[in-house]
Amino acid sequence: MIVALVLVVLWYSASSGRGYLLRVDFSFTPEAIGAEVVVDGEVIDTLEVLRRQLINGVRVPRGEHVVVIRSERCVGTPLTVAPASGERNISIFVHLFESTVENRFVCTFGLRR
Repeated sequence: MIVALVLVVLWYSASSGRGYLLRVDFSFTPEAIGAEVVVDGEVIDTLEVLRRQLINGVRVPRGEHVVVIRSERCVGTPLTVAPASGERNISIFVHLFESTVENRFVCTFGLRR
């Protein structure tokens, strides 16, 4: 019993040091399917439909990170995220902004927390 308790405590402390889950919710923007998730300048995931849900999750190290969603067709605006004390998940929501600039179609993926 004591060994099991020690193992659980070790597992819990080790898992909390691995970072946090960054949940990217693009249910408002199905156009983002196939877009890249870029964290701190590095592509770490591609948005895809998982179990019929438009929410993907990626684990990132503890600390502050700059997140951008981008595709071939749309650029992204960066969002800086950092977990609050004890926070294990951060959810960000993707929105699509479309406009015409100088007779040219422009789309941008915006993020909010």
